[in-house]
Amino acid sequence: MLSSQQVIGIVIAISLFFAFIFNYRRFSGIKTDTRLHLKQKKLQSNQIETISSATLEASEMQQGIRTKSLNVLFMYNGHSFEAHEILGLPAGSSWPAIEQAYQKTLKQIPKESREFLDKAYYVLKIEHKKMKI
Repeated sequence: MLSSQQVIGIVIAISLFFAFIFNYRRFSGIKTDTRLHLKQKKLQSNQIETISSATLEASEMQQGIRTKSLNVLFMYNGHSFEAHEILGLPAGSSWPAIEQAYQKTLKQIPKESREFLDKAYYVLKIEHKKMKI
């Protein structure tokens, strides 16, 4: 059996162990911010402030600027793809360039991949019809 002094010593050792584990940051000198202190932190001259695309779109909407996205995205087998990239073209390419790239890529790919290529072509065709109207 353990004496009362041994039990007290074990309890103190266990409590010190857990205190050390839970306060490791304080003991090790690691300082991590757990809250945002945006008003307290100022940008230094060598730091660059980045603007997210959502912020940029919101500011353009406030100013009345209309922007147009050139990317054409579609879903295939649960994944999102950009139609221009499938054909090897930059976003916003002209319709003749799209048709030429489609015909060229159609000759290079196996028949199993044709459905994927046709889907990209179809989405681009619909998008170009929308833009003409």
